[in-house]
Amino acid sequence: MPATALKKNERMPRGSTGRPAVRNPEAQAGSPAAAARGGTAVRIPSVLWSIKEIAAHYGVTTTTVHRWIKAGMLPEPEKDFGSRRWDRDAVIEALRNASP
Repeated sequence: MPATALKKNERMPRGSTGRPAVRNPEAQAGSPAAAARGGTAVRIPSVLWSIKEIAAHYGVTTTTVHRWIKAGMLPEPEKDFGSRRWDRDAVIEALRNASP
């Protein structure tokens, strides 16, 4: 019998942690669907860039990007376990509006 087969008394296959193996993303709190139903709306960044990715996009070195950060030309980063990532759209807009 395959591991994913259901027994008669089970309703849903279980993963290794005991949670359902298949989740409904619309049912999770904070999702756009939850916001449409009156839940909490959470802004999800489109794409997060690292310093290397910002440098590659603009054709500059990572040192230049560090200078932009120090000068306050970039928006606040998203911090995740010690790494800093920037929302791509916010970076493009901030550098477009930066004074030379």
